[in-house]
Amino acid sequence: DWAVGSDDLYFSTPNRVWSLEDAGSHLRWSSSVVSLPSTPVYLYSFGQVLVGSGDGRLYRLSASTGADAGVASWPVTLGAGNAAVGSPAFDSTVTPALAYAGTESGGVYAVVVQ
Repeated sequence: DWAVGSDDLYFSTPNRVWSLEDAGSHLRWSSSVVSLPSTPVYLYSFGQVLVGSGDGRLYRLSASTGADAGVASWPVTLGAGNAAVGSPAFDSTVTPALAYAGTESGGVYAVVVQ
């Protein structure tokens, strides 16, 4: 599954999140920061990638390096933190911006993204 940002592509495999640049012609980075990553979402205005995980948390990664973005209070644990987090959606049309993600246990969460 893919997320597109500018000319960059972001995708996940069972153990890694990947970034390809120049419309997929070059590997920019691959990251194992996130356990069992979901399909990533590119946060254009933040220069970050949002991704759910098998460890019950929602992560923000740097779009340029794949490292944890270093945002205070992130990663965010959803619910009890014992259910995998699915692919997030992002809404920048509201203030503050919100990310929405569901968990394997059936919960759906809205998380402020600033």
